[in-house]
Amino acid sequence: MKAILIILVIFLPSLSQAYIWDAIGPENVESNFYCCLFEIICTSSGILRYEEDNWVEYSYGGLPVWEAYPLVPGYNDLLVVMGDGSDSDGVYLFSFEIEDFINLYWLMNPRFLSYFPQNGCYFAGGEEGLIISEDGFTWESITFFDGKFCYSVAVKDDHIVVSADDNVYYSHNCGEDWEESSSYLNLTDLVYSVDGTLYGIFPGTSYSSGLWSSADNGVNWEVEFWDVMLKSVGLDAFGNIFVGWEEPANSEGIAIWNPATEELSFFNDGLSNLYNNNLLVNELINCNNIVSCTDGGVYQLTGYSTGIDDQKLELRNPVLSNHPNPFTGGTMISLTVDGRYEPFELEIFNIRGEKIRRIESDFLRMNQGYAFFWDGRDEHNNRVSPGIYLYQLNFNDRKGAVGKCVLIK
Repeated sequence: MKAILIILVIFLPSLSQAYIWDAIGPENVESNFYCCLFEIICTSSGILRYEEDNWVEYSYGGLPVWEAYPLVPGYNDLLVVMGDGSDSDGVYLFSFEIEDFINLYWLMNPRFLSYFPQNGCYFAGGEEGLIISEDGFTWESITFFDGKFCYSVAVKDDHIVVSADDNVYYSHNCGEDWEESSSYLNLTDLVYSVDGTLYGIFPGTSYSSGLWSSADNGVNWEVEFWDVMLKSVGLDAFGNIFVGWEEPANSEGIAIWNPATEELSFFNDGLSNLYNNNLLVNELINCNNIVSCTDGGVYQLTGYSTGIDDQKLELRNPVLSNHPNPFTGGTMISLTVDGRYEPFELEIFNIRGEKIRRIESDFLRMNQGYAFFWDGRDEHNNRVSPGIYLYQLNFNDRKGAVGKCVLIK
């Protein structure tokens, strides 16, 4: 077992004082999530949307909004989960056209919403279990988790791992069968690292509280370090592992965990609020960063040095897929990757090898990958004929992975 940091974390000096924390939005709101694509902040009483140089609040009975994702395909509306134990809890669509919330599924005390382009599915979980949707509109319960309070989900290839109030559960065949971890851990905030290691937070103040990891997709777990009141684990674009504390009794705040040296490096100078609720990445800015959602606003860290050999942004083990396949109206082409890399493009060819579409932008960054909705149209916005089509990923002027899709009438 790895070296243990017991209860009081050993503080290491920050490796660089050149880093900067910038506020995103108002600094006096309790923030839970930041959706950079729409400039939306999820708060304890609704959402804040940036409109014409102002942050405008939208609320549904003052319910807290926990997480939000674009409704794909189209990216024109927003899916949110909100509630705190009332009869109004659940999954909602926020329509930008009517500027209001529309209930899609009642779910008591929801805690997370996630979208994984590699299988084209949304997941949401809470006090009453785990629900799933392929289009964002129609939801159904995964009966295995009925009666379990689900906290988080992580997906990689055919592996789905779910943390609940009584243990961690895993499936190695896309959710057809579920098994229970022998570790009996009460984990939250699951995330896969660039090397395939799965990390999770054991929150609270128990003897098991700390950062845990699994090298076999949720089957077995071991502790990375012990500490109380941890809240979040997240990755920046280079795959550096950040952790945050929800109640920093000893000014812990935000730190990078280095598994190789088993050390924490803190980045707290200039961070106005150390009470962390979530760790994310702002995919719309062209530099490495981490975003901390806190009890006092959203803050973005840039210009930092990690002390870890930052990897060159390049493709590693890319996986191309599309869902649904075959398709009629359109299909979501997803690129699952280990880390972030740019620039890249996607080209679509017919079966004769003729290029019909080239995409350099409009990619949606979500979890460990990118997604693009192809509506079956060519460069001139003409609907193409039914048949077999190939799509190829190109990067750094090199040809990359190839996928195949079938358009039917």
